Amino acid sequence: MEIQILDVDYTALDPRDPAADPIVRIFGKTPEGKTVCAFYEGYRPYFYSDCDPEILKMLDPEKEGQVVNIEKVRKTAVMGYQGARDFYKITLHNPAKTPEIRDMVKARGIKTYEADILFKYRFMNDMDLGSLVWVKLDAEPAKTETVSADTCVRVKGISRGKGVQDAPLRYMALDIECVPLKKGTVPEAEKDPVVMIALAFNTPFRGKQAMVLATRNGADAVGFDSEKEMLEELVNLIYEYDPDIITGFNINNFDLPYILERMRKNKVQAVFGRCRRKHAIARKIMARYRISVTGRVVVDSYEIVKKDFSLVRYGLDFVAKSLLKQSKADVRHSEIEKLWSGSQEDYRKLVEYSQNDAVLALDLVLKLNLIDKYAALSKISGTLLQDTLDSGETTKIENFLLKEFNKRGYILPCKPDPSDVDRREAVMGKDLKGGFVLEPEKGLHSYVAVFDFKSMYPSIIRTYNVCPTTILK
Repeated sequence: MEIQILDVDYTALDPRDPAADPIVRIFGKTPEGKTVCAFYEGYRPYFYSDCDPEILKMLDPEKEGQVVNIEKVRKTAVMGYQGARDFYKITLHNPAKTPEIRDMVKARGIKTYEADILFKYRFMNDMDLGSLVWVKLDAEPAKTETVSADTCVRVKGISRGKGVQDAPLRYMALDIECVPLKKGTVPEAEKDPVVMIALAFNTPFRGKQAMVLATRNGADAVGFDSEKEMLEELVNLIYEYDPDIITGFNINNFDLPYILERMRKNKVQAVFGRCRRKHAIARKIMARYRISVTGRVVVDSYEIVKKDFSLVRYGLDFVAKSLLKQSKADVRHSEIEKLWSGSQEDYRKLVEYSQNDAVLALDLVLKLNLIDKYAALSKISGTLLQDTLDSGETTKIENFLLKEFNKRGYILPCKPDPSDVDRREAVMGKDLKGGFVLEPEKGLHSYVAVFDFKSMYPSIIRTYNVCPTTILK
């Protein structure tokens, strides 16, 4: 069979055994749009180190339970013009233990290489796989209760497929409404309930293109007696519709973190990915959240529009009018509480408003083809679509370089840790200066020239043939 790769992760053969070997899980779609989870066994994590005899004593497989094997291989380090030489390739059982073993080696003053590569990308690069590429599987049926997919298979062989056109994907847009318990305040997930969840679909679900769940009856919404029941039904709906893409406007920093917190408060299992044992997670990194839903991709149309379009404002109403020529329902946030507790006509207006928001969020993604650019970047760099959406340029470039260097027998150093950075700054800092910034003269100007230096550094690198591989100590 052939599938297009959507997501990759791993689980352990025996989760209770810290030395258990991993099973790689490849989540993909067939040309007909069916979901597949392919299990790949027998692939283990590894990294490289300098050939120091101390390694053989310290990581003796008979004493260190995580170490499977240590073998001498001939590779070329990227930096330093050293030519090919011998390195140790250290193979382990559990990918999660790689940082621990790496730090043991580094603590002895022995240099490590490629010891900070995520296991899924180590596997994908070694197998010449990538995000959204088609792969041909030599496989047999597999039975499992841990994964939700149309078909589960155990892989015996894997190679590049011949597919070119993208598999059809299912999209589901989501929008929530919350009412604070204390009137006139901003809703807080810790204490204020979700009262309404609007959903929109790119293919009809239960005969509808959109629907609304609410903790109040009437107005064509599906009513529930409690927030907990409504959240449980949301999980059921996601599994029944089985979307590949979950989208919404500002879904990363509001809707999904809010829902996950309310699920926690209501003791509802936040398990709505394609693994029935992994909870959906909202991790806050700096000022924004990253959402992880196994086997599915979370797409925030607000974040994409803000990156890719230059607009005066980025509220949903202004964005929809500017880019879709569509209007939002005329309801202010301050009116939501009043409409929720008002007459049936008021309530109907709120239901229509919420549903319209979900439909607009879906239209932004589909009508503006917001994902297309990021899908193309994923195919080039090899990074999974979710990582392409969430990460900066560095992740994509590093993964691309890893693949290309490894093909040619080169190995990459690990990223510098804070102590490395401090040491470099101490040595070089006095000779380095930042860019010169001209202070503008305040006032009204007749003509203004704007210089976009986004490509300044790549231009300098090309012009002067600057490359980190040329660094000599």
